[in-house]
Amino acid sequence: MPRVKVLIVEDDPVTAQDIQESLLAYHFEIAGVAYSLAQAQALLRQAKPTIALLDINLSGGLEGLELARALRSHYGVPFLFLTSYAHGHIIEQAKRLQPVGFILKPFQEKELFAAIEIGLYNFSRIPPDSFQSLIRANEFLDSPMTPKELSVLLSVYQGHANKAIAEEHQISINTVKTHLKQIFAKLQVGSRTEAVAKIRQWCQPQ
Repeated sequence: MPRVKVLIVEDDPVTAQDIQESLLAYHFEIAGVAYSLAQAQALLRQAKPTIALLDINLSGGLEGLELARALRSHYGVPFLFLTSYAHGHIIEQAKRLQPVGFILKPFQEKELFAAIEIGLYNFSRIPPDSFQSLIRANEFLDSPMTPKELSVLLSVYQGHANKAIAEEHQISINTVKTHLKQIFAKLQVGSRTEAVAKIRQWCQPQ
């Protein structure tokens, strides 16, 4: 079986090194180490990780959450948060992004290993198996959806209501409705149910 390639996104070099050593001890492959959002985005385009470990607080902001949205929407890469942030409102934001795990620092090596293994197993059971199918299908639309529209569509597929989508993407409910109107037009459907059915059709194994 191919080795699991892990992308580490952590702005503290010492902590990043500790994580890397822990992963190597369990025979994971390191896809790369990023200390900022920009570095992580660059690595994603070339490293093709199996899973990503994300610190929420990067460079003094919550850029880990922004990166998580991109991982889910554009890359179809599962991720788990490895962070010291345990504030209630931060955890609520993180939950909406549907990580495969959430580990608080300081961590135990065995805990990290178990979280990755269980997270990957659970992710493999989530339909559709690969968000890449949706991304590829979008390219063949007469008018392809924008990255933001794809992200909103995935939230619809996961059963989120407009209010939850607005909070998750940090936009107004009216903006959500505008996105949905554009999405339905591009998919040539008239409802959420029809949109979800089309996603399932696209993502069925051939």
